[in-house]
Amino acid sequence: MALKAQDIIRRSQWGAAAPDHRSLIDLAGPSTVHWNGGGTKWANINTDAHLAWGMRRMRAVQGFHMNGKGWSDFAYSFAVDPWGDHVYEGRGLDVRPASQGTTEGNETSHSIYVMTGLGDGPVTTKCVGLINDLADYIAVEGTADPMVVGHRDWKSTTCPGDFLYGMLDQLNELDVNSNEPVAEAIHLQAPVAIFALEGGYAMVDVNGRVEGRGDADVYGDLRDVYGDLRWETLNAPIVDGEGTSAGHGYYLVGADGGVFAYGDAVYHGGLGDVVLNSPIVALEVEEGGYFLVAADGGVFAFGDLPFVGSFVGSVDE
Repeated sequence: MALKAQDIIRRSQWGAAAPDHRSLIDLAGPSTVHWNGGGTKWANINTDAHLAWGMRRMRAVQGFHMNGKGWSDFAYSFAVDPWGDHVYEGRGLDVRPASQGTTEGNETSHSIYVMTGLGDGPVTTKCVGLINDLADYIAVEGTADPMVVGHRDWKSTTCPGDFLYGMLDQLNELDVNSNEPVAEAIHLQAPVAIFALEGGYAMVDVNGRVEGRGDADVYGDLRDVYGDLRWETLNAPIVDGEGTSAGHGYYLVGADGGVFAYGDAVYHGGLGDVVLNSPIVALEVEEGGYFLVAADGGVFAFGDLPFVGSFVGSVDE
């Protein structure tokens, strides 16, 4: 659904201080996505407190920018909360931002601040959709290109984090005002494994997408997993996954033997650069390491686990 002007929480509503000055300019380039850098711990906020939390964050960030940085105002054009509930007006349409880190960026691009940071985990699919809607709104109502880029495209920085940066290409494939929901693009396809996490469980598909379930406050949506491969181009499909004993992480393995570790999972190596006689079909995690098993019965031991033989010659492929 297209974002409308009345859907945006205006400066007067969230209690913005008056800017020292404003520079009106035609920002005709793509919008730039940012994050907070430091974690905001938004996953711990109750649903009924989302709006109040977002308004406090807007005031706090504006205070830091004006009083701590000496800037004229809140640095960003707009802000989106990590649940995808609300859009906040910052400097607004076609007002020069102070967030891109370069003169060119600030004179060509609106900025979208997403209220998440390091350690918070992926934002919700609803938030991803709202970022897309906001970029479309900026393009339709202002002078901007409907595309989105990341802060790291303007300068050397980790902003907006790997998850947000990784989803930009997919957002750019959607048409302005498209009715195609972004959430559909990240639904699980052909699940290959399910594994336990503390308080719930998660499932992984052939494309490396991981989605969690369990207590609604803990494993309700994509923000709750520790990361995945949904925005990566894989050399081979994911064929298996397994959680750690503590339930705070997991391993994924591809058919080429590539191993990916998340959360408290410890990476001990993989076979991604090895030419295999048969594809990997299974992963077994044990204390101190893991085994990979190939379709021909080949066994590969990693970490502290001993290799005591394979089943090659005993398996009909």
